[in-house]
Amino acid sequence: MAEKVSLIRRAVRKLGPGNPLEAIDLDAVFPSQEELNEDKDDNRRMARHYAEDFEKASESNNRVMTEQSRWLGATLTTINIAGLFAPLQFKGSALLQGIALAAFVLGIIASLWGTHLGIRNGLAMSLRLGEIKGYWRAVEHNGFRDRDTELQIAQLGTEALQKAGGAYASGYISLGAFVFGAASTALAFLL
Repeated sequence: MAEKVSLIRRAVRKLGPGNPLEAIDLDAVFPSQEELNEDKDDNRRMARHYAEDFEKASESNNRVMTEQSRWLGATLTTINIAGLFAPLQFKGSALLQGIALAAFVLGIIASLWGTHLGIRNGLAMSLRLGEIKGYWRAVEHNGFRDRDTELQIAQLGTEALQKAGGAYASGYISLGAFVFGAASTALAFLL
């Protein structure tokens, strides 16, 4: 059993960022229900360790996700708001000024939306980590492991990456809108 669990850990580490966990056939390499419950004392020891790890991960996730969302969102919103005033400072091509203003407004909306998604996803992930911690605390108490629950836990990384996509995209849209707005402002000034 330890050999199969080790195989899963090595495979997950090799994936690295951006690679879906679905590339691994977890069902084929994951121990059977009987293998999982061969040694209840070993399960309790392992569960104590995992419960502590997920408790730390949950606390860290809350802190890091909230701080990142707050600071990144504030920065992107600030630069786009500041950009709004640049096209209004001079006379130039009215069309380019309008394009620049629209780009900055899009940047503000995208940054606020990305911040919202980041905080929402961080909270959802914290709840999920709390459920996982609860599962391992139950295993620590009774020594019984459930294969289906552990397969769901193993796929948590894929779920997190999928949910984070909207927040990342919003950040890039906001940054792109700022660059486009700044370029439009520069062109309006030159023309």
